[in-house]
Amino acid sequence: MQNSPWAGDATATKTPKKTDRPRHPLEPKAGWDDAPQVEEQVDGEARSAGVRDIVSGAVLIGIGFAMGGSIFAGDDPTILDWMFDILGSFWILKGIVAIARS
Repeated sequence: MQNSPWAGDATATKTPKKTDRPRHPLEPKAGWDDAPQVEEQVDGEARSAGVRDIVSGAVLIGIGFAMGGSIFAGDDPTILDWMFDILGSFWILKGIVAIARS
């Protein structure tokens, strides 16, 4: 025990800490024990906003369909049919992207 760095010290029975050893190049500087633990959290607000956008898009397409037609129905679409279907498709895609990003 004479060669120990704690020889003659009152803390001679103390074992070296993990941070006293040489640090591995891939190890964080604070050490494994001191590294902050990051938990993955799902943003529920963003998901509910995405679902709201998808429902809104479906409602827009439904309103356009109820008003006389849709470009998806295959009949002769008017400008109003195109407008409702394009807006509805935009909101549906916006909702899907919002859910994918959350």
